[in-house]
Amino acid sequence: MHVYRNQCPHQGRLLDFAPGRVLAKDDALVCAAHGAVFAMADGRCLQGPCRGESLAEYALEPQADGRLSIAGLKTSG
Repeated sequence: MHVYRNQCPHQGRLLDFAPGRVLAKDDALVCAAHGAVFAMADGRCLQGPCRGESLAEYALEPQADGRLSIAGLKTSG
């Protein structure tokens, strides 16, 4: 499971076209502002103005009751 920040790396615009409504195409997310396409599997920009960049991904932490909580942004490296 992946949880990404609702922000395109190109100009910091929101990905969603309405609150909580993100465009999806096949196994990809599409930025409503500029049409950039991101792979759901790893957040990489596959096409559009931010090609070569990635969505910011949150780290998930399992809780004792089986729920997941967001533990902050993942860092690369």
